[in-house]
Amino acid sequence: MRVGILTEDFGLVYARVGGVRNNSSKLRSGSQEFAYGDFSLISGKTGWRLVGVRIQTNFFEKLKVFREKAKVMASVSLLLRKLLFGEEKDQNIFEIVLDFFEFLISAKPEEVAPSECITVMKVLNILGFLRSDPEFIEPLALNKLEPATLSIIASRRARMINLINESLSATHVV
Repeated sequence: MRVGILTEDFGLVYARVGGVRNNSSKLRSGSQEFAYGDFSLISGKTGWRLVGVRIQTNFFEKLKVFREKAKVMASVSLLLRKLLFGEEKDQNIFEIVLDFFEFLISAKPEEVAPSECITVMKVLNILGFLRSDPEFIEPLALNKLEPATLSIIASRRARMINLINESLSATHVV
């Protein structure tokens, strides 16, 4: 099985996992989607291989009862797979995505959509796809998602979506 792993040090890498279908496999938990933890990878002739894993959190398990939150988490992950190419160290994207997933666990329903927008905008900004807009300089500079900030920018969500869509259409990826 091949899995995509977003790492702090190497960006998005795809790794081969052997024996994952066996119930007794020690790597089985590491091959589940939205698992967060310590992954041991080795690089070989044919690419990366997952050789060890210690899971800290499985975000899917925490959010599967909240359909809307799980759907948004999957949507952001799919976008990352489309936008991130090859191995490139970008700790900022890792931290933004981790913060977003952690925020979703306790987010109120009205905080989900604005948190998704600001997360996507931050990723697009780091990758250089987002057009500079003075209206969003402050929200993009925030390190953590906070309910107070989201309530302030929630009224600008339509403008944020337009800016995101404009940026995505310019990438020719999505």
